Amino acid sequence: MRIPVVTLTENDYPMATIDDLNALLDTLAHEADRKSVYILQLPAVTYEGGLTMKNFCCDLIGSESGTTFTGTVTVATRGIHPSNITNVRFVGDGTGIGLSASEGAFLHRCTFENWEIGAYGGLGSWVNATGCTFRGNDVGL
Repeated sequence: MRIPVVTLTENDYPMATIDDLNALLDTLAHEADRKSVYILQLPAVTYEGGLTMKNFCCDLIGSESGTTFTGTVTVATRGIHPSNITNVRFVGDGTGIGLSASEGAFLHRCTFENWEIGAYGGLGSWVNATGCTFRGNDVGL
């Protein structure tokens, strides 16, 4: 069975701010086809704050020029396909969690800096990190 893939870019939807991105994720949480995988190709911006992915599968692909989150990114996809997160920086202020996954997440070439916990897989979940950098965190992974 082939899983449908839907790729969205900043040309398709506004993604310049954390509010834009949260609005898109909220729309997808209510309207997305649960059998599809959504890939968000993020622009080279710093998102001031965090976001939550829930009720649908979403992969995040950061820009080669740099996509950064300063707040917690939460993956709460509830039994759906795990998320792939590629080329994203998570930069904290020494508190909190950079990435919190309750379902599972594959991390590729991500950076986690200055968190209490860089990436966390909770509630029986897991996080797989390949080619990632962890620095300045109390606990990296």
